[in-house]
Amino acid sequence: MIQPKERKVVKGFIFDMDGTLTVPVIDFAEMRRRCGVMTGDVLDTIAGWPAEKQLVANQAIREVEQEALQHMQLMPGLLDLCSFLEAQGLPRQVVAGSRAGMDTILIDTLHNYTDRSALEGEQKPSHIVTSLAEIPELLQTYYCLERPAQSSASDNPAPQAAMKL
Repeated sequence: MIQPKERKVVKGFIFDMDGTLTVPVIDFAEMRRRCGVMTGDVLDTIAGWPAEKQLVANQAIREVEQEALQHMQLMPGLLDLCSFLEAQGLPRQVVAGSRAGMDTILIDTLHNYTDRSALEGEQKPSHIVTSLAEIPELLQTYYCLERPAQSSASDNPAPQAAMKL
């Protein structure tokens, strides 16, 4: 068991959307096909195109995302996890993209990543779980959950430490 003084302090959570808060439903292969970007980062590739071509590709992305909304569901265990975080007084935000400087938790519902050491660099998470229901115990075991100090409306509160899921 990790002793409390050895645990990292967590003052907030940053959630990624697709595959974390919601069950993954975006058909990225279809998005690539409609945009005409079969390799590389879709958004970076489109950003380098002429304005008219960008408009067409961005419309294709919006259509695929709109279709996905018809089937979107909350990830099982999300409401319980949010209740736990609320009870701890930990703020939450939703973002996409960068995870620089954050501990990460990979939610592997299909059991594809049984060995964390098989992942390298940016892909290697701090922890792997198979459901959101495992996260409260993981947090209580490995982290010191610290409620941020109350701030006034004029303050710009930002967690000193955050975890991306």
